[in-house]
Amino acid sequence: MALVALAVLIAAWTNPWHELFWGHITVQPLGELSLMIGRGPLFWINVTYTYAVLWSGIAILIRQAIRSPYLYRKRAAILIAATVLPWLGNVAFMSRLEGPSNIDPTPFLFACTGVLAAIAVFRYRVLDPIPTLGDARIEVIGDGLLIADAAGRIADLNRAAESQIRRSRAAVAGVLLADVLPGLPPLENQEARFDVTLEGARGALLYDVRVSPVRSYRDRLTGFVVLLTDVTERRRLEAELREAQKMEAVGKLAAGVAHDFNNLLTSIIGFATLAEEDAAPGSPSKQWLAQIRRSAEHAALITRQLLAFGRRQILHPVVLDLNRAVSDLHKVLRRMAGDRVLFTASLAADVPPVRADVSQIQQVLINLVVNACEAMPADGQLTISTSRRQVDDPKSLPPTVELRAGCYAAITVTDTGHGIDSETLEHIFEPFFTTKAFGQGSGLGLSTVYGIVKQSGGDIVVDSSEQGTSFTVLLPAAEQDATAT
Repeated sequence: MALVALAVLIAAWTNPWHELFWGHITVQPLGELSLMIGRGPLFWINVTYTYAVLWSGIAILIRQAIRSPYLYRKRAAILIAATVLPWLGNVAFMSRLEGPSNIDPTPFLFACTGVLAAIAVFRYRVLDPIPTLGDARIEVIGDGLLIADAAGRIADLNRAAESQIRRSRAAVAGVLLADVLPGLPPLENQEARFDVTLEGARGALLYDVRVSPVRSYRDRLTGFVVLLTDVTERRRLEAELREAQKMEAVGKLAAGVAHDFNNLLTSIIGFATLAEEDAAPGSPSKQWLAQIRRSAEHAALITRQLLAFGRRQILHPVVLDLNRAVSDLHKVLRRMAGDRVLFTASLAADVPPVRADVSQIQQVLINLVVNACEAMPADGQLTISTSRRQVDDPKSLPPTVELRAGCYAAITVTDTGHGIDSETLEHIFEPFFTTKAFGQGSGLGLSTVYGIVKQSGGDIVVDSSEQGTSFTVLLPAAEQDATAT
């Protein structure tokens, strides 16, 4: 548009082309004065073009003023008036109109334009650079920011908010906040805070929404500022912390009860054994006492599981060769698997030794094998394998696994049974959690495995699909100069 105006000025003030603009000069009487006027075709083209641009700009300002809050409407009204008044002065000059009391309307209207420009600059700070700097800071912050008028209609928002609500500024200008933020409480003259879930490019995200009212110097409500903060990860971590605290509390409670109960069972087992030895061979009392002793021993095993889960059981760690531990239990594990399950073992030669309690590692293997066999139908396949694992980047592990970088020895128990669904996986290591029917499981098998492995400084990785499940126990490698047993 500026290039067109520049071309017209060049034509008007360049001698070879000035006749295109000014045309032939004629004398027209105006009262006691005479005016010499000459208008060529380019003059009328310039006038038409200037008025078209002028009214297009005014139309844009009016449209924005209608869709903007009151503060922007005032600014837009001042700019519209400052634009229209010079045009009215020009019309008055060309129409030879006289103002009231013989006031020349042309310089008067131009003076009004100067006053309005001063008000826009000094009252509404249209040219003040400080708001521009503030907007620049707001644009680059990670939190979403929306500005609304007193009626709750959106006036402006930053880039982060556009990304969060997945709508552009032009699309939400004048839209009610309630139409963009589901669950928005009624807007009042006080602060509000709530959570809202919005669909984004990365899926559903949770946002903490804070609505703050904006008041004028006369304490009149003029609008609202809405701040959206992504708290999806924070709330997930808070939930995990609460879950960990709950698990820790349950573990401590179970371990405390199991410790006292184990002392009572020791007495029961001891006296039952003595009474069984004194009973006459073949008498019913001897069988009853034997059953009491076996039940007490079974209860003692459960208490040891509770103590292991609560990490309060006294361990006797030694430098252990995992391959040897698996080999020592090979016959027992094969007998547990039975004839309906194909049992195989694959032991790697480069498995590093670990420092752990032998009996506890054997208990881990037994619990995992029992759990795998119960999950498999007939003709299933069970595999126990050992391997050497190097963890260079702990962040590459699943979020639930907490290990440091280093060398680890791995024991993997894999079955071909039915997989574990995602909902069950979230609770699989919780104490007393079981998918079996009532009375058929204590829910302590996998929680005991979890407690032992954690107490030994390792962790467990679970990988499940529709055609099988694998449990991988990772234990830190012991010092190389130690001798494995």
